[in-house]
Amino acid sequence: MAQHFTHKRGRIFAAVALLGILLFSCFFIGGRIDPGSGLSKRPGRVACYVSPETGIFLSLHQSGRDVWGFLEWPEKGLYGFFNGSEAGRQIRAFVNSAGTSPLMILSRIRGSPRLELRFSGGKGLEGSFGMIRQAGLGLGLEIFSGRLDADAHALSPLRELFLPLSASRGEGSASESSFHAAAISGRAGSDEALLNLTLRRGLTPLAYVRNHWEAFRKRRISLVPVSRWPIEFIERQSLISVRASVCSIAAERYVFNGGAHGNTSLLVTMIDTGTGRILKPGDIFKAGWEEKVAPMLTSEAMRLFAGMEKRKDPVPGSGLRAYGFFKDEIEPSPNIFLCESGVGFHYDRYQLAPYSEGDFTFVIPWRELEGLLKSW
Repeated sequence: MAQHFTHKRGRIFAAVALLGILLFSCFFIGGRIDPGSGLSKRPGRVACYVSPETGIFLSLHQSGRDVWGFLEWPEKGLYGFFNGSEAGRQIRAFVNSAGTSPLMILSRIRGSPRLELRFSGGKGLEGSFGMIRQAGLGLGLEIFSGRLDADAHALSPLRELFLPLSASRGEGSASESSFHAAAISGRAGSDEALLNLTLRRGLTPLAYVRNHWEAFRKRRISLVPVSRWPIEFIERQSLISVRASVCSIAAERYVFNGGAHGNTSLLVTMIDTGTGRILKPGDIFKAGWEEKVAPMLTSEAMRLFAGMEKRKDPVPGSGLRAYGFFKDEIEPSPNIFLCESGVGFHYDRYQLAPYSEGDFTFVIPWRELEGLLKSW
């Protein structure tokens, strides 16, 4: 009799253990795969850091080994978006600043939320700086990834079940079309609703990404009869800064559908978190601001290019054309944002110069904009 009950308890224990394993597996897989689309998904990282001694500000986003964000050092007039990667406990990324692109090196301090920052290249950027993580950001980052084979069939997300999601392709995937999206989300319900409304036309991050994934698949299917060459889609949303009640968020998108090169664009959304409105330049500046800001942008570009070798032989009074620009003057872009240093103006490729020159971001310091700004 005792042996019978022992055997029965053993079977019950085995059944409970098996059920536990199945539930855990479903929970684990469900947290890493979206069954509605077949996309892999992961939580990413988003954080802001500041150096109290120098005023350096950094917004940092991470998906797998990929990192991106925005850095500014108001005292030095250094600022720019960056893309890079992490290896071990060190992050390396070039800051996309016109005229110079210093290498930013971030080291994680074991057992501490702080980072150590130093630069390689760039004048007056010597030293090592402690970066303190800011608390209470209230934002999250949701990562989605998918791949198609040469015949536009979706590849199983189980291949990436235990892998971090990075936009860069792995070895042996030269024939695969890749899709990667990183969406900013809110941790509180009200923040999430506001971000959905302003960044994604009311869609949740998942619904927004599903729409783009379906469009990506249809695009690849349409190309199969004429080309088996892989295509690519990457979109990364990232926080630039939160100043007063205005949150500036950038969405950078890279699309390659064949040809000599892909196309990159960056769109900034300024959100008044108090009213939920999307702000435009007319909400920030007083009437007639364009004529006064235009020469400031030209002067700022020349400041950044100072000391850089000109692309063409200089002539008396030569301006930005000597550095590859289409014109010597820069008109204000409607694609603006607020940051710690001032008001930023972003220009995609082809807007100011040929594709090979890249995109440009210029920030006009707050002190130079006195009298031109509204109260918001």
